[in-house]
Amino acid sequence: MTKYKSHAKRNESDLAAGGICPLCSERAALPRWIVQARADALGALLPRLAHATAEELRAVWYDNDTKIIGSMMLARGSDRAMTVSSRELCRAALKANAYFAVLGHSHPVSSTIASKEDLKITDWMRTALATVGVSLIDHLIVGHNG
Repeated sequence: MTKYKSHAKRNESDLAAGGICPLCSERAALPRWIVQARADALGALLPRLAHATAEELRAVWYDNDTKIIGSMMLARGSDRAMTVSSRELCRAALKANAYFAVLGHSHPVSSTIASKEDLKITDWMRTALATVGVSLIDHLIVGHNG
């Protein structure tokens, strides 16, 4: 069993071959809908974030059937940092009427490996979104080369 809880009509037989759980970095069999949602989000985020000259945080919002219902920039900062408030994050999720989210941010001048700060912020954003009933599927980091 994975650490994911589904809002939509899904069953445990809908598992992909296996992979790394984006929430806990453990090997896990991921539900196909999560694998597909992550792939869809990467397709939406990569063109916008790969050439960013400053750090940007973008969201891809999903409905209860994991169909993309919107995408937007949430914050833009300097070449090495940015800030976003939990109030603005939750307001955007509620405005989109989202059930799920994939967040992505750019690292225009540094590695795409998540820093301790990136992991801390991901946990903070997951908790903030959960307070309004939105599940964070993943937080992707995109560098200048993808």
